[in-house]
Amino acid sequence: HDTCTTGCSGRACTCEPEADGATTPTGTGTRDSYNIQDLSDMIPGSQSGERSLVTYDEFLASFGQKNDRILAGWLGPDASAERIRRVGEAKEQEYRRLAEQHGLTPLPGAAEWIHRLHERGWKQAIASSAPRENVRVMLRALAVDRDFDAIVSAEDVTAGKPDPQVFVRAADRLGLPPERCIVVEDAAVGIEAARRAGIKSIGVSRGAPLDADIAVSALSDLPDDAFELPGAIGIADVA
Repeated sequence: HDTCTTGCSGRACTCEPEADGATTPTGTGTRDSYNIQDLSDMIPGSQSGERSLVTYDEFLASFGQKNDRILAGWLGPDASAERIRRVGEAKEQEYRRLAEQHGLTPLPGAAEWIHRLHERGWKQAIASSAPRENVRVMLRALAVDRDFDAIVSAEDVTAGKPDPQVFVRAADRLGLPPERCIVVEDAAVGIEAARRAGIKSIGVSRGAPLDADIAVSALSDLPDDAFELPGAIGIADVA
């Protein structure tokens, strides 16, 4: 799940490839379930009674959210805040290790649009629920790190999506009002965050269409003038 969430406004764009550890399964697993016990085993104090598998649907539902929300659901109501923090750190470290060791493959059309918008003079920003170091690793792995003008990561916000904070902050760092931006998202919570921020959106989903202003199954399906949405002249992103 290596995609780019892009938003643009006033010849400015914010683009974000999903970069949180939840987007890359760690340890063993299949399309039906993912093993999170491997992450628990990486740190002291592993509890044998903890849930060890996450279904594929639960994995997909976590996209765009911060670790505190994701892991509270995965580990169960008895997991302490400290436990969630430590498992979250292990998850992110493993994501970065896998990304640096094996690389990342962007979804169809993602890298092409990032480069195209950059060449056209659009500013671009990453607005992500992931830790800043994840974003940096991801940008390097995809060779798009020079195409972005700003990054907003988990450290920069107090609430994850569907709270609009991450998009509003990304637009601000580009010097643009939210209403002059566009968000490109592959998660329902991200589309809702864009709506709450007053930002038009392009939803990318290989499953059920997202409730966005424009919905496609791949960025490669977008027409050349896709980002010229009425009222928008740029892009603002999330993650």
